[in-house]
Amino acid sequence: MSLGPPGVPMGVKTALRRVLPHLALLLALGTIAAVGAGWVRYGALALAVVVAIHAIRRRATDVALAALVILTLVAVAAVTALRIDLGPAVRRLAEDAGSRYVHRPMHIGRLGVHLWSGRFVVEDLVIENLNPADQPFFTAKTIYVSLPWWRALTAREILIESVEMNDWRMLVEMYDDGRTNFLKFGSDRPAGPSRFRTLARMVHAGRGEFTYNDLGTWRTVASNLDVRVTNVGGEYRGTASSSNGTVAIKQYRPMRSDLWCAFKIQDGRVILDQLVMYAGASKTVGTGDVDFRHWPQQIYRVQSHVDFRSMKEVFFAGSHFTAAGEGDFVGAFRLFKGGYELKGDFTSGLAKVNDFEFPGLKGSLLWEPHSFTVSPASARFFGGRVRFAYSYGPMSDPKPPVNRFDAWYDEIDLAAFTDFLQTKELRLAGRATGDNRLEWPSGR
Repeated sequence: MSLGPPGVPMGVKTALRRVLPHLALLLALGTIAAVGAGWVRYGALALAVVVAIHAIRRRATDVALAALVILTLVAVAAVTALRIDLGPAVRRLAEDAGSRYVHRPMHIGRLGVHLWSGRFVVEDLVIENLNPADQPFFTAKTIYVSLPWWRALTAREILIESVEMNDWRMLVEMYDDGRTNFLKFGSDRPAGPSRFRTLARMVHAGRGEFTYNDLGTWRTVASNLDVRVTNVGGEYRGTASSSNGTVAIKQYRPMRSDLWCAFKIQDGRVILDQLVMYAGASKTVGTGDVDFRHWPQQIYRVQSHVDFRSMKEVFFAGSHFTAAGEGDFVGAFRLFKGGYELKGDFTSGLAKVNDFEFPGLKGSLLWEPHSFTVSPASARFFGGRVRFAYSYGPMSDPKPPVNRFDAWYDEIDLAAFTDFLQTKELRLAGRATGDNRLEWPSGR
């Protein structure tokens, strides 16, 4: 069969026969470049240049073979990079299933999948708060889930290779009536035998922010939060770090906070093996146990080192006295349904208020939702001893809380005391024993 219209010279026919495969391949690459994006487009353009060079320098059979190889590579690359938007119908199914699982409306902006890698992509995930008009309980800009879906077709195991979440926010609130906005996980239907076992090898949540707000009492924000969890021999272990966060107690001045912890996940609990936290000028180390099955039940056993001057600027900012010295606190912080409790003992080698020194200071404190108390503390004072107690409360009443300070002094050396006061033409002798009480409404 002759190629081309009658009367075309044989040399032209031969040239057309040699260049036709190149033209077809160039047309295919041009189509890919037109509809593709990113590196697929640039790859197609680069291959088009290679084909043009082959068209000039190689024989038609060589070009045809090269074209087949190139088209195969382009097709594989296209399939590898192809991301399919699963569409509104599948997205609504995912939203409904997620909403039932967390018992709260869930919204997904976009849901897609990379077929070749089995990597699912969730964009603009939102879980509503108890009141839809309030700030959402949870948001995430992007979540990538690497799930080789073809394995589930041959095995009763869903293996999640990795979960990567970025730009996320979580808001946990505790209300005055004891309610919390934390999610309730799981279906209301009776649990039967599961057909599949789900495992995750690695979870990474980066660029996050966690806020806990006990309304009217205290609030903490863990900013720049980065959480990593890996499956090590069937046990989930991880680390979390946060920087440039804040801790604010009632109306007092907020403190900057930074933290790092190592933990393991076991039977619905997060067990903190190590915890290091900096808040203001204090450093706290300890351990903890957070029971997500019975939220908000959790306990932290801590040892803190504090700077009195910095703490005075937080809790007594603007008051006309000075504080100096350092101290240590050993105790526990418990959070439970309906309240919280901070309880422990404190010590200081030397504490100062203005120019008064209190060597060997020690005592106990208790902070609960309705009150803050310092039980009888004691220290050496001008050759004798002094004991004192402080209380602040009640915090829940509409009326302002009342401050009460009680002091008991025993065998105080009056000569040393009046020398310290530098009283003119007055110097006492002997020892003094007695007590004193100061009481005043908060804010005065």
